[in-house]
Amino acid sequence: MRDINDMTREEFEALPCCDATEDSLCCHSIVVLPTGTPHPTTGYQCMDFIPVRDHAVSCRLSGNTDLLLIDGVGGYGDCSYAALVPPKAWMMDCLRKSGLLQLRTGRVGYWLQYSQPSCNFEIVAVPKSGEAKGEGE
Repeated sequence: MRDINDMTREEFEALPCCDATEDSLCCHSIVVLPTGTPHPTTGYQCMDFIPVRDHAVSCRLSGNTDLLLIDGVGGYGDCSYAALVPPKAWMMDCLRKSGLLQLRTGRVGYWLQYSQPSCNFEIVAVPKSGEAKGEGE
């Protein structure tokens, strides 16, 4: 796999779509790919999300998503409504070649956990303590 910093936007767009599954819910970062398609109810541009592990990608999460919820809906975390989570550090940058936005947790020892995209897409930072789904892959 190519390093994400060396990929073009067209290469990201050509990635196959995949579903979020129980064994692939955590990654190091997410690349945000605007689709150019307006959301049918809001008119905002929809986005696809590309999970990144070790600077490599294999697929993109596609949905009718126009909203990215950092730390989950209302800050409840863990892609659910279980409990409020303390604020986490988040980092964003633009990839060198494609110019696409990359979002990652700024805390050492944390995964970025994500939900299946639908009308919105939730991400939270979870510890790499073995509790997170997909750790160790």
